[in-house]
Formats: sequence, C-alpha cells, structure tokens
Amino acid sequence: MSTTWLGTTAAIAISAMFISAGSPAALAADPTADLVAKTLVPSNIVGPSQAGDTASDPKLALLTDAECAAAKTKGFKFGIVMQ
Repeated sequence: MSTTWLGTTAAIAISAMFISAGSPAALAADPTADLVAKTLVPSNIVGPSQAGDTASDPKLALLTDAECAAAKTKGFKFGIVMQ
C-alpha cells in the first residue's frame, strides 16, 4: 500500500465522521420517543386475513390452568401463532 492511498483513505474517513456528526439527521429528535406501544393496540380485529378469512375471536384461544397442566404432563408443547 502506498502512503498516499492510506492518507487519502484516512482523510475521507475523518471527513465523513465530522460531516455525519453535524448533519441535521444525526441531531434530529426521535419522533417515536413519546409513543407508548400499548396505546397502539387495536380494540378489535382489524380485518380479514390475506386469504379473506374472517379472524377468530382471540378469547377462543384461552386455555385454563388445568388444560395447560394436563398438556404439560402429557409432554405436549403448544403455542399461539398470530400474523
């Protein structure tokens, strides 16, 4: 490597560092800073699936503690998948 190439590369890197540090985008306030995620949850089912199917009520996926314990003793593993 030549020292000219190395010097040029270092100069470009240092310039980029100073330019990005002073750019408005780097100093702008975060527009999502005041959002509270739990306030963004819809109160009902938003719409049908991609295939046009009507969504089931999420309350239908409720398992009692007894049902969970019975499934665990039988070695079942289960989960709920939401898209």
